[in-house]
Amino acid sequence: MSRKRLLLSAAVALLGAGCRKELHVTKYAPVEPPVTKIDAIPDAPVSGTLRGASFRLKDARYVVDHRMGYERVDIKLSAGAPESACGPVKPSDASMVWLRREKSDELETQELHLDPSKPGPWSVHYQVHTPDGWVGSAEGYATVTLRASDPDGKLSGGLSVCFSDDQQSCVSGSFDALPCPWGIDKPVRGALVAEAIPEKYRKKWGEGGSASSEPAPSASASAAPSASASASPKKP
Repeated sequence: MSRKRLLLSAAVALLGAGCRKELHVTKYAPVEPPVTKIDAIPDAPVSGTLRGASFRLKDARYVVDHRMGYERVDIKLSAGAPESACGPVKPSDASMVWLRREKSDELETQELHLDPSKPGPWSVHYQVHTPDGWVGSAEGYATVTLRASDPDGKLSGGLSVCFSDDQQSCVSGSFDALPCPWGIDKPVRGALVAEAIPEKYRKKWGEGGSASSEPAPSASASAAPSASASASPKKP
């Protein structure tokens, strides 16, 4: 075969390879959370596996955005830990699970059963850093309990969730989340100045404390102030 014909054959082969059909994204069946009854959620820090890797809660916080038109609550549950209350989580690529409430900055004691096929104000997500970048899922089926913050400002609760991914990612357990300014992670241009952490909370926790190390609030905790939740994540 002549050199010219060889080059032509190679060009045709490359063109054909570039025109291959994209692989269809696999759709996974719904999955039940580890437990479906509120009182069966473990009284221990949230733990389990995300994309085959172990997950154990080290920091829990909730962030409320009160800006008109941007109202939202995120309850963020991270495998990383800050050096001080509400500080940046380290390592920065730590895995995270978070609950989010859209279009509202209110937070009250309640029980939730989340199903992504039945959209509502609440959703549950995870994100994991892999060699190829961040991977996440919002297809979470969950049983959730939230107990309005106590006089220290903490929000306590429990979560049992499985995600409809290809790795059977599931976590379950309890948390005590600190209230943190909504702008603590990344300031938004043109946004209002992030509210400061109340001095009474800062003194109570101490500058070196983390959310997960605090004792659980008492059963007689008072009702929570207006707020919202998720660990989430935040989505990077």
